[in-house]
Amino acid sequence: MPKAILELEMPESCWDCPLQAISTEKKIRYCTVIRYTTDYYGTKRRDDCPLKPVEDKEVE
Repeated sequence: MPKAILELEMPESCWDCPLQAISTEKKIRYCTVIRYTTDYYGTKRRDDCPLKPVEDKEVE
């Protein structure tokens, strides 16, 4: 199966990530990709963060 890449700015922490969400039922923040709470990751990214840095390439 072919792979796709979603390009976005690398967040400094889970709380800055556009892929995190807030559960209104449980009143917690969580990662929508790996489904872990991000309550303790306000200053850094989780070690198992699925986002991987890529080299900048010029677009033609």
